Amino acid sequence: MSRRKGTPNPTRAQLESRALTSAQYITAHKSSIRETAKALGISKSTVYSDLTKPDLLPYIDAKLYYQVQKILSTNRTNGHKRGGESTRIKWLKLNRT
Repeated sequence: MSRRKGTPNPTRAQLESRALTSAQYITAHKSSIRETAKALGISKSTVYSDLTKPDLLPYIDAKLYYQVQKILSTNRTNGHKRGGESTRIKWLKLNRT
C-alpha cells in the first residue's frame, strides 16, 4: 500500500479509533461506505479496510463488527437498485428539456 511522502503510519490506537468512528457512523445512519467516507473526510478504501480487516474491529467490538457487516451486505445486495434509480432520474432530467 502506498502512502504520501512524509505521512507517518497511524498508530494502533489511531486505527482503532478510526475504525470505531466509522463503524458507529454506519450503524447510526445505515449509510454506505461512500457516504461514511464523505462524512468523516477519509477515503472509501480507508473506511472499507478499517471495517473489514479481520484483526481490527472484531477484536475491539465484535457485536458492532457484525452489525456493520450486516449493513454492508445489505448495501452490496441492493446496490444495483440504487444504481438503476440514479440512471432513471438522470434520463428523466435530460429528457424534460
